[in-house]
Amino acid sequence: MGQWPVARLAGRRREPYPFAVKARWREGRRVLWAAGAGVVVCTAAAVVLFLNAYGALTRSAFRDRAATYAHAFAATAGTWIERGETEVAQTLAGFVVAGSVRSVEIVADNGAVLLRAGTDGEERDRGLIVETSLSPAGGVVRMLVDDSSAVLATRHTGLLAVSGGLAFDVAVIALLAWALRSRRAPAAAPPPATNAADAGRITIGDLVIVPSRCEAWYAGTALRLTPKQFALLSVLASDPGRVFSEAEILAGAWPDSAYADARDIKQYVYLVRRRLAEVRAEGKDVIVTVPGFGYRLADGR
Repeated sequence: MGQWPVARLAGRRREPYPFAVKARWREGRRVLWAAGAGVVVCTAAAVVLFLNAYGALTRSAFRDRAATYAHAFAATAGTWIERGETEVAQTLAGFVVAGSVRSVEIVADNGAVLLRAGTDGEERDRGLIVETSLSPAGGVVRMLVDDSSAVLATRHTGLLAVSGGLAFDVAVIALLAWALRSRRAPAAAPPPATNAADAGRITIGDLVIVPSRCEAWYAGTALRLTPKQFALLSVLASDPGRVFSEAEILAGAWPDSAYADARDIKQYVYLVRRRLAEVRAEGKDVIVTVPGFGYRLADGR
């Protein structure tokens, strides 16, 4: 094991996040921001168009119902007024003013007000005014209808549409973030050997370790390893397939520490497995635990 500079590696600092990883992350964030902004704008436009269409349909349907109601009242009241029994028409108008109908007014052709029932003053201007002809007596029936129910229904629908749009945006942006996070960068081959030191690299299947550069590659992707993690991996790679006991790993990766123990080994084995699995899912199986004996690297992985 003396041929591997493991003790030196343990005390050497190394940038844990390679520049290429940072660059990919910044690019991913820009893509996510642009895609997220596009999704929000499209959803907002869709919600506005939907609310405008729904509001127009609701108002149109409400106006049609109010006009039908006013026409029915005009036909009945016009008969009584034609007979000269205005008091009966007045009583009928009093019965009509209930629920959503705020006021009823009948105006003759000469402009004279034949009867009026319901609210007066400022409240007469709040609501939907429906006019229909009075037959057979002649004149106009003006009916003021409270349209707050239609407005309230439109508002409730608007809140639901906005809530649905926000939920959709969150779901789509989360999906985009997951897709960008899980997207694999194009495989980059490990650097070629340029001198005698690089010629001592270790290659075990998809795992490549370059001791002179303190670099490790898996499936063409540089691993983000701390010095201790690299030292542990180097110890196991010094004799592929061999089972290293915990004492041997401690001597190779923690030569100057009197406090390191089996718990440190388990922790760093877990961390190295996680780094390998970030590149490819089966990377977690590169380091094999041999219960009761220690750890080894899987052959041909």
